[in-house]
Amino acid sequence: MAPKVDGGWYVLDRDERAIKDLSPSGRVGLVFGGPGKGPGELERPLGIHLHKEILMVYDISKTGLVLYQKDGAYIDLMRLKRPGGSIAFSKKGFVIQSVSDEHLFYFYDYQGRELAGFGSGLSRGGSIKELIGLFALMVIHNQRLYAFYAHGKFSEVYDLATFKLVKKIEQTWRHFASNSRKQRLSGGGINISGGMPVTSAGIYRDRPVVLIHDENKENVSLLAVCDEWGKQEAIKKTPSFVSRMYSANHKILFYNEDEVSLEGYRIKFDTSK
Repeated sequence: MAPKVDGGWYVLDRDERAIKDLSPSGRVGLVFGGPGKGPGELERPLGIHLHKEILMVYDISKTGLVLYQKDGAYIDLMRLKRPGGSIAFSKKGFVIQSVSDEHLFYFYDYQGRELAGFGSGLSRGGSIKELIGLFALMVIHNQRLYAFYAHGKFSEVYDLATFKLVKKIEQTWRHFASNSRKQRLSGGGINISGGMPVTSAGIYRDRPVVLIHDENKENVSLLAVCDEWGKQEAIKKTPSFVSRMYSANHKILFYNEDEVSLEGYRIKFDTSK
């Protein structure tokens, strides 16, 4: 989700492979992009960001960022040096995760130049399920990269000034996924089986928040609020089941394939001890 100056959003619909222009009330206006391999079309989009006057959509299949004007007009494809996994945006640039490469993360500026590689790197071996479990739901805030891994076992925090790991935390939400029922992780045709509870990450009032699918209960999703290091402090059931969560401008927006929920996005958490 990319917030607009008027209070609305540009939302990336990964399943329809399209960008939807939403008003502050949630009304869908302009829709552009669409599935395909041609210029301006999308194959496997995973992230969206509004940088100055340009909308940037990260498409993993195109190994780059598809660039649009705010009215939906296609500009160009910014190709990146290497293929990646998930993406997180900051004011100065963006981070791409590489799931089987020399480094785990790569930092780019908004001209598409690769500036740094960091992280411990991953083994090229392992099953598909193991590699998908290492898919990181990432968010950047105050020069920190928070990486919440889909398998739910741990999270990491990196300092983007030094590109050093500053915190690794064993998480408590991993027990929410204990069977093999299939769930959708990130749209665009990516389906995974059991043990992958983490589906979205964002920032709400200067604190990381994480959307979790509770596989012990049918169609139940929860929102966890974390401390400044990404450790879970409180957890709350969402008003209804949601497939993904976006956050911006001190608001949380829940998104499903068929609807956008603007109800309950100002969730209050009690983190008192």
